[in-house]
Amino acid sequence: MIIDMSKKVLEGIAARYENVRKGVREMFGGKMIETEWDKRYRAGENEKAKQVAFKLRDMGMGDNDIARVVEVSANKIREWFEPVKV
Repeated sequence: MIIDMSKKVLEGIAARYENVRKGVREMFGGKMIETEWDKRYRAGENEKAKQVAFKLRDMGMGDNDIARVVEVSANKIREWFEPVKV
């Protein structure tokens, strides 16, 4: 809602300048605006994926399979597991 309102205001202000208007559309139409809530939510999702990855490893699942289940790269899985040797 706030983003939509901001987009309309900025497009109105930049109405005479096509390159500015285009930039505003790109900025507000994409993922350039990231709120603190978005950052914390993503961090929480990442932490949960990491917890699940460790549980799956304890159950005997391999790194590549774990990566597919928690939807992160196999390299990220290895990075998480590196400091923790079993």
